[in-house]
Amino acid sequence: MVDRLPTPSIYDKHIFFVDFQQFGLAQPVYINLVRDPVEQRISDYYYMRFGRHGENQTAQQRQRRTEKERAQTFDECVFNNLWECNASGAKRFLMTQFFCGQDSICMEPSQAAVEKAKENIRRHYAVVGVLEEFSSFLKVLEVVMPQFFRGAHHTWRGIESQQMEYQKTTNKRPPSVKARTIMRQRLQLDYQVYDFIKERFHMQKTQHGVI
Repeated sequence: MVDRLPTPSIYDKHIFFVDFQQFGLAQPVYINLVRDPVEQRISDYYYMRFGRHGENQTAQQRQRRTEKERAQTFDECVFNNLWECNASGAKRFLMTQFFCGQDSICMEPSQAAVEKAKENIRRHYAVVGVLEEFSSFLKVLEVVMPQFFRGAHHTWRGIESQQMEYQKTTNKRPPSVKARTIMRQRLQLDYQVYDFIKERFHMQKTQHGVI
């Protein structure tokens, strides 16, 4: 489907990296935006329970959690080693897996999966920004892909306050320092990828004169 899209096009989808060249097709230009892994996990944890401000949670989301589970804090999840927060859960290396892709090496957490993720980012991603520096991410995109993103930063600044309020997850309770420390250790593979992305992004900012 992607290969049949007219050029130029933007296709936006949550999907693990696909190497189109393995299928004899032209490789699209990839871009992405990531968030600090612990912050992402905290946000996802409460989003799956309560949704965002001004957003009606779907029945499917509500059915995924019992009332007792919805009432559990992120700290309780971490300290009790529950499935959403433990070291062997399905999301224990999600960022690594996302950039590693579809190969068998990407299906289980390992240093090899981390290195494959880094290689894919170097070779196939024009820009991978970090949410904590979203303003700079837009500025870099304006330079690297002006045909799509010219004026994006100015447009975003005009709607920033409304967007930030809408995107806040409801009922999110800040976790303790101890819970953050434990989760950072459990997500150590993802932090290797995240730190690599940050370093690369900062190099791009310097290269393109973005503050």
